[in-house]
Amino acid sequence: MADLVGRKKEELIGQHQRILHPPNEHDGDFSSIFQKYTGENSGEILKTQIITKTGEIKDVNIRARVFEVSNKKIMHAVFRLNE
Repeated sequence: MADLVGRKKEELIGQHQRILHPPNEHDGDFSSIFQKYTGENSGEILKTQIITKTGEIKDVNIRARVFEVSNKKIMHAVFRLNE
């Protein structure tokens, strides 16, 4: 992920997921794609865009799933560049 968005791993850890999505993808506190995965789209491959540190927009496919660990909801996502 760090390479895909042109950031160091340390710049991403602990950051809000909004840092990965262009402003037009934000819907309130979360990106619209994040909200889809917290609902019925969990596990599906969805197309969206991400933003790099320099502001470049890239088209990607994301597959994410929400699960619980120690009573905390966690999302695991895999991003692939849509070439």
